Amino acid sequence: MISVLIIDDHVAVGHGVKSIIEKEKDISVDILSSSNELKQILSECSHDVYLVDYQMPDTNGIEITKSILHMYPEAKVIIYTGYDIKPLFNKLVDCGVSGVISKTATKRTLLNTIKSVIQGDVIIPLELFQQLRIQHQNNLSEPNESALTDKERNILLEAEKGKTNKEISKNLFASQRSVEYVLTNIYRKLGVHSRMEAVKKAKELGVL
Repeated sequence: MISVLIIDDHVAVGHGVKSIIEKEKDISVDILSSSNELKQILSECSHDVYLVDYQMPDTNGIEITKSILHMYPEAKVIIYTGYDIKPLFNKLVDCGVSGVISKTATKRTLLNTIKSVIQGDVIIPLELFQQLRIQHQNNLSEPNESALTDKERNILLEAEKGKTNKEISKNLFASQRSVEYVLTNIYRKLGVHSRMEAVKKAKELGVL
């Protein structure tokens, strides 16, 4: 049996959601309409899933989530809200929520979300997922400070062979001063102080 606690200051909403969820034979539901009673309720018993309205009088879903997870680290908290939480998404993730669902979601979506978080899944709306994907792509397109240019890579390959700066400059048709400058820049990028350290670090990072 999955135990759910609905935390919503709108009593009618809480009872409406309870009636929907409890049609499932394997889910039991309690309701908390006042955040002032949260501490007492948490001290009396734990639930598997907490369905939390984000905007509550005198507090919000982030603070409620922190209180729940402080006492029950394994609990699953779902933010159930009609507000646009995109600006708050990072804070919600940081405080440990297991899911975010709109109050306009269908009965089936709500039930699937509850059962999914119990299995260890994290549920977020599609628009937030797409936002994360775009962010990831943007991060990939940004230059990597530890990446090596072709010139730097060629010089480091020569250094790996034990070549001196003079020999490297001759083999790569570059001035010796240019080779020294490039090596210094490689050391800075990789956070090392010698050729062999640079070679080792570059291999570890997969850039050589």
